[in-house]
Amino acid sequence: MMKRYIVYGLGIALASFVGLGASAQAPSDAYRNAQKELTGTARAQALSGAIGAFGADASAITINPAGIGLFTTSALSFSFEAGQGIANSIWTGKDDSFTTSDKWAIGTVNNFSITSPLVSRSTDHSWNINWGFTYNRDYDYRRNYGMINSAPEYGLTDYIAFEASRIEAPWDTKYITPIIDIARDARWIEAFSLNPAIPEGKMKRYRTVYSATEIGYNPQAGVYHLFTPAASKLSVQESGYRNNYDMNIGMGFSDKYYIGATLKINTFATSRIATYIEDFNDNYNNQIYKSDLNYTTGLSTEGTSIGLNIGGLAAIGDFGRIGISYMLPQFANFNEVYWAKASGNNAAFQGDEYVSKTISDQESSYRALLPGKLSISALAFLGRFGFVSYDYQMRNLGSSKLYLPNGGNELSESAFIREDFGVEHSHHLGIEVRPISMLALRAGYSFTGNPMKAEQLRKEPTEGLSYSYVPSGYITDFVLPRSYQTISAGVGLNLSSRTTLDLAYVYGKRTEKVYPFSGSSATGMIVDEVNGQEIRDNVHMAVKGGDLTTDKHKFVATLNFRF
Repeated sequence: MMKRYIVYGLGIALASFVGLGASAQAPSDAYRNAQKELTGTARAQALSGAIGAFGADASAITINPAGIGLFTTSALSFSFEAGQGIANSIWTGKDDSFTTSDKWAIGTVNNFSITSPLVSRSTDHSWNINWGFTYNRDYDYRRNYGMINSAPEYGLTDYIAFEASRIEAPWDTKYITPIIDIARDARWIEAFSLNPAIPEGKMKRYRTVYSATEIGYNPQAGVYHLFTPAASKLSVQESGYRNNYDMNIGMGFSDKYYIGATLKINTFATSRIATYIEDFNDNYNNQIYKSDLNYTTGLSTEGTSIGLNIGGLAAIGDFGRIGISYMLPQFANFNEVYWAKASGNNAAFQGDEYVSKTISDQESSYRALLPGKLSISALAFLGRFGFVSYDYQMRNLGSSKLYLPNGGNELSESAFIREDFGVEHSHHLGIEVRPISMLALRAGYSFTGNPMKAEQLRKEPTEGLSYSYVPSGYITDFVLPRSYQTISAGVGLNLSSRTTLDLAYVYGKRTEKVYPFSGSSATGMIVDEVNGQEIRDNVHMAVKGGDLTTDKHKFVATLNFRF
């Protein structure tokens, strides 16, 4: 029977070496750094963010700074939100689907704003200048989620052995990639020789200790593989925030035209810990061995960014207003600290020996150019009884760029971002009705689409993901966006001539795809062991992801004072 083995090409090796470098940056940063959800005042959230053309609201001027020109007096407001988050995942195995659910509490002061005239209105009300400061909790990263599966087709060691062979990693050389290094030290993978005459130290092919016999290679599957995990589990804990601090200034002309600008400063601090476990029931030489693998990674990130938002509003007679604003790309600096611990035991080949390898805190700094955002807003008055509003927002996540710190060159990961991500479109619709002067009733809906551009990342193929998604440092798991939508309602109450209370309920639903590790593919060289002929062929390993849905139920309250 003819035997065949893979010898991977140099071009693939070089591309993979760049993509799997020792830095912690990855294409996932484009999504992680730019994630958004519905935040702000209770009025803005009750309208699902369709408030850009309304103007005189702390969240409205965050979208379009020209709206600050509509304030006629000094104003102070602060908002608080509380509720619950629920993460549900479904991970489909060979024969069944497995569902997990995690919950956590929500509670924070999410918005504060003060505005005041800088130059009071002229005697004929022809123009005015207002200034303001706004704090906004732009994104809350608190979330716990997990996934479980039974007998997935491939294990983590399959992926690492595949990648190590694909880039022809010398087994006796350190600092090839973080994941390969820690896997070798924890004895998850080992080098092997196709030719016994070549010393092992020169070998560039790998197999997994957890699922390999002497050769253990299945050329049809394209990976060194024998045993599948009996069960696997991923658990992730996330925390942190992204805050906006806005300095606003704007002008109004004849109560018809408004312009404004915002200097926006963001602070960013997040932490995540992910634990991935695989259990094996290995049938080797007619004996059952119980083996296990445990991989835990941590990542903490802090950073700041600065940018400029400019906008304009125009009244259309007494019928409504239209507006446009553009948030210029923001310059950001990030510092990351990441660590990892790999442990496990292959009972069939290692006996009772339990191997553990820990990588202590390692730092990595980088700069980023975050994508700009275009907002177009429209509002139509319903006589004196309320209004209907619509906001459209567009961002190109593929325009994100990563750079070395201290004015260094652009990182190669930027090319992967451009290849993987595209334009994100958001639609926001809201309505406010005032049946009586002291009461306002509000409702809204919003939808944000999938920004993934690469077809396999946008929609997982039937057999799973074989597209290589570059990992981040020691982290193998990653999340791909799908959509985000909100349904909201609220009321506004006039407590006095200068005090109002706004209340809102918001249901937000985020759908994503979660992978414990990437699939992979390569064009390789098939070597016929019998006659030595070489035939080019494609090999791949496809990994099935889990469907993750994050539901948030929030109650928001905003107290407004005019003075």
